[in-house]
Amino acid sequence: YNNLLPGNSLFGSADQVFPRGLDIFFRSGEQITFDPDGPGGQAVGQSTHYSQTKGAVFDSQPRTISNLIADQTATNPAAEAAFNQTAGSTVVNGTRADGSP
Repeated sequence: YNNLLPGNSLFGSADQVFPRGLDIFFRSGEQITFDPDGPGGQAVGQSTHYSQTKGAVFDSQPRTISNLIADQTATNPAAEAAFNQTAGSTVVNGTRADGSP
């Protein structure tokens, strides 16, 4: 019911521009390792970039950040560092859906 509060009429609605917290930065992709579209278009060895408006972008690690954020176990060095550097952090005992601690 948050959209019923004054000033929140668009809260949770579709087709709205997502507010940016940082400046836009598109990083380079990698060189094409195979011909994704046959003759013509992109070719093997061509550079790719996230700012391009057509064709494929080659990136061998597109989900690294998402995976690090989702993995909050002690085997993730980033999660371990965040835990150790945050005052008041506590360990939650439990079992994950895959059966691992």
